Amino acid sequence: MNSINPILKVEGISKSFGEIKVLENANLEVMKGEIILLTGDNGSGKSTLIRIIAGIIKANSGSVTFEGKDITNKRPDAITKLGISSLLQGGILFPKLYVYEHFQLALKGAGKIHSTKETEKVYELFPDMQKISKKRVGLLSGGERQMLALSLLIVQDAKLWLLDEPISGLSPLMIKIVSKSIIKYCLESKITVLLIEQRTNEFKSIVDKTHIISVGKIL
Repeated sequence: MNSINPILKVEGISKSFGEIKVLENANLEVMKGEIILLTGDNGSGKSTLIRIIAGIIKANSGSVTFEGKDITNKRPDAITKLGISSLLQGGILFPKLYVYEHFQLALKGAGKIHSTKETEKVYELFPDMQKISKKRVGLLSGGERQMLALSLLIVQDAKLWLLDEPISGLSPLMIKIVSKSIIKYCLESKITVLLIEQRTNEFKSIVDKTHIISVGKIL
């Protein structure tokens, strides 16, 4: 892939739910290694855009390309295997499964086999994950669940992260722990990130560009 071409390109994406227009001709380019912050009022279409890129919601029109490949409206599992991992608000976790089982599912979803290298990265960033690996997710605190959700992205070793308010709803202590861990990993791994966050100050040290969504358009 030519380094001057965007790793992610969103062109003319529109999405309506009934008569409500959420996105209208949204355009966005993300270069490899960039950390892009997407912010805006609640209901402005930020989460909808993330879900369209991840394949969870289908766009009414427009296109999404990743590494030059058209991924518009592809299935979420196919998009994950291409190297895009997403953390939606609250994460997608299964209360009855153990922590270590989530790691297995994350690796399988990304089309990978077990890798001690990736789990070691997780334990270095979140030491508590090793301590609670045999604990059921339903028994975890909110902060532990968010650390697990981020850990699953790390074990997938993705090329692009889609993060939808990763520190929302956390205690002040956990906000510091989680935000510092995200910053540390991003700086060390040089991963590309599209980040939705209202608390913009927490990540200002690593953000390359900030875009605002207003009335369904990206400014």
